Amino acid sequence: MRGWTVLFTILLCILPSVTALDQVIINSQDWKDIYTGILYAQLTGKDVHFVAEKTQGLQLINEVIDKNNKEILLIESENPVAIGYQSHLENAGFTVEKYLSRDPYQTNLEFAQKAKEEKDIRSFIILDAELGYNAVSVAPYAALNNYYVLFANAENSGQISDFVTEEGEFSLYGHLDRRVKEELQPLSTQIIDQGDDYQDNLEIVFRFLEQQPTKQIIFTSGEVLEKSFFNKEFPVLLIGTDNIPEPTLDFLQDSSVTTAVVVGYDLLSNAKKIKDATGIKVLLKYGQGRNSELYALDVFPLPKYEANIDISSIQYNTLSKKLEVIYKNTGNVHTQVQALSHRIMSDGNIVAEVGDEKPFLLNPDDALTIQYDADLLSYLDTEITVESTVVYGQSAASLTKLFIKKGILVETVTVEDSSKISLEKTEYNKRAKRFEIAIRNQGQKYVYADLEIVDVSIDDEKITFGSAAQAVPPGKTTIFIVEAALEEADFENNKLITVRARYGEREGILLKTLVREFELKFTESRYKPLLLLAVVIILAVMLKYRKKRKI
Repeated sequence: MRGWTVLFTILLCILPSVTALDQVIINSQDWKDIYTGILYAQLTGKDVHFVAEKTQGLQLINEVIDKNNKEILLIESENPVAIGYQSHLENAGFTVEKYLSRDPYQTNLEFAQKAKEEKDIRSFIILDAELGYNAVSVAPYAALNNYYVLFANAENSGQISDFVTEEGEFSLYGHLDRRVKEELQPLSTQIIDQGDDYQDNLEIVFRFLEQQPTKQIIFTSGEVLEKSFFNKEFPVLLIGTDNIPEPTLDFLQDSSVTTAVVVGYDLLSNAKKIKDATGIKVLLKYGQGRNSELYALDVFPLPKYEANIDISSIQYNTLSKKLEVIYKNTGNVHTQVQALSHRIMSDGNIVAEVGDEKPFLLNPDDALTIQYDADLLSYLDTEITVESTVVYGQSAASLTKLFIKKGILVETVTVEDSSKISLEKTEYNKRAKRFEIAIRNQGQKYVYADLEIVDVSIDDEKITFGSAAQAVPPGKTTIFIVEAALEEADFENNKLITVRARYGEREGILLKTLVREFELKFTESRYKPLLLLAVVIILAVMLKYRKKRKI
């Protein structure tokens, strides 16, 4: 651990002296550099701007930057937005001291040290910078309390741990890498992690308003970065782009907030919904004035939660009298899905409406069939279509994405599913880091199935792992593989494992469910029998050799 301290000290020597520089410009395509620069400037009382795009960078020089303050700190990455920006500043008469950011995580840590030296800042918020939501959420709270925000991951956990434990108090915010939590959680002064970015955001807004009550708030999606987020006067509330999380709307209805400034034109629809539901006055911040001219707002895109779903088909089974909706996760992340409405129409007239009482989990690149009771037998001679309205998101509490599909033609089928399976055993392979589950087909036809290991406790979070679907021949047993990287520390917290199987006779339409609980057991290494055999052979050879020598 001390080695990190020595390395950190050496790196500080590389950082130029910036104490006397009252203007900061950030020129980088990495949002973490921009965040670091704005936060540093806010905490140390410096004016700050960032280059959002090439032409805007020249506008900064000509129309925005203080001409009376000729000394500028330029934080620039090896991948800048505007190439040769230092020369443009110098040609305009500015004296430029450049800091080259080769690693945004290291840059973030080094400027934390500078903030400490200049303003004696010794309190920190530590978060994961993989996505932008958490960084946006804490920005005004950090500005209000003079907290520096540190970006932590598995690679820099040693440096972070060394730095914060020597400098002062610190808090952990949101989901963090296991290594970071193991090193820092026992020493942290507070932890905000409810397993959901929107819930964590509400908690930090609550804390802000307790310290500094205000009737104005900022609405944003968490998918862009704007300088006003670092204003210590107003908290930032995440409201989603398509749908408003229910806890967020409940908070606004119960709060004393009367005015909201909306950052991002894509939030206009949600902002209007909030206005209609709560009466809050909504002001859209979509541009900025410079020299009597209106320019686009300087915002920078942030990495975001990428999810996407589709409804691949809808069938009506005349035997079961059920509408079978096949959902498809076309994204690469686990997604919670809830149908607000499937409006069923016969020749264009509404005849029934169904939906989900609660969300369900849809694994990446997976399809799931959900059944809904609907008596449509009297409409089979007509054209039956469905208009679907579905919300989805990263958790059941933050269904912020909206999916609408109209005119889905309903196919009529007459199918009886007589499939039957049993879950025989579940074992965890430590070497391969996976669950191995045996499924037996007890029927006379092929069965298609997929599996989930439900609510595995990992690093204080409940995670569900899933397998790919595969066929099980009649009367046969098939081993299903569920990848899950568990560590030794997780085994004690998962003595019981819940396995959920979805299955059916039709491929892609798995209508039946079987759930069984198993004690956590481990597979023996496949190499052990071979090793034992090898030992036996060697001993036999040695024994035979000894007998020959005696003869």
